[in-house]
Amino acid sequence: MKSSLKIKIFLIITFGIVFSASIISISNQFADDSEQSVNRNNDLDISTISGKIHIDNNWTDTKTAGICTGQGTESDPYFIEDLIIDGGGIGSCILIGNSTEYFTIENCTLTNWGIYYYDAGIKIVAASNGNLTQNQFSNPDAFGIVLYESNNNDIARNLISAERGLSVRFSNSNIVYLNNFINSMYNVELHNSTGNIWSTLKKMKYIYNSDTFSSRLGNYWSKFGGIDNNNNGIGDNPVIMDQHLPSSQWIYTDYYPLITPIANYEILGVASDAAIPSYHIILILSIFSIISIILLKKTRKLQK
Repeated sequence: MKSSLKIKIFLIITFGIVFSASIISISNQFADDSEQSVNRNNDLDISTISGKIHIDNNWTDTKTAGICTGQGTESDPYFIEDLIIDGGGIGSCILIGNSTEYFTIENCTLTNWGIYYYDAGIKIVAASNGNLTQNQFSNPDAFGIVLYESNNNDIARNLISAERGLSVRFSNSNIVYLNNFINSMYNVELHNSTGNIWSTLKKMKYIYNSDTFSSRLGNYWSKFGGIDNNNNGIGDNPVIMDQHLPSSQWIYTDYYPLITPIANYEILGVASDAAIPSYHIILILSIFSIISIILLKKTRKLQK
């Protein structure tokens, strides 16, 4: 009898351990998406006043000059951060050209750049693998960000206050999400560009007005003026942008526009499609069955 009681206790403990491990594994599904830095702090940590930066595939010289850190790899990109740049009314504050290295521009405040066509706070020309995040742009008469012949860049969590928030020309497969476009006469200018995505790639779990929701999240457009009937913080209708020549037509872009600025959304991480995925249930049952069979065999041997 004592051995039978011990076996029952052991079974209960084993099941508890397996179940707890499964719960931990499930909770990890809500961890941050490594491709989308959606949970970073909104508060900028500005520390250094800098002159304008022009990088034309000369990252080594830039690193030697102390302007950036990193190695230019996916796991350790070149990093430009925490700078205040006044463009002096001419050209772009930061210009990155002819580069396939991985790079990040983060927490920079950019003002007073040139107002000529395609001057910008940050201008990316023939460059890929960039990540522009948590930068502040302020110039009422110019472009905030320009992408020209540039693919596969991430633009996230920026505050862009400019006449034209973003210009995308001959640029494909870029991802633009969780940005605040404030007081822009033209939010986005598109020209001969396809495959660009205007929201998070995955559904995110987030809190809005004290309620928890799950959805992909787009950008905040201050002139959107959309309707949110279900009060989940996402507009019921997409933001419509102007596609310029050669096909001059109105097209849909951001299907998940934010009703208020991103500071009002507490993003918890990537959302799970189900409370307990089926493969977790199968794993739990399989482990428990194997342990049960082994213990039953041992019990029978003890009873003989």
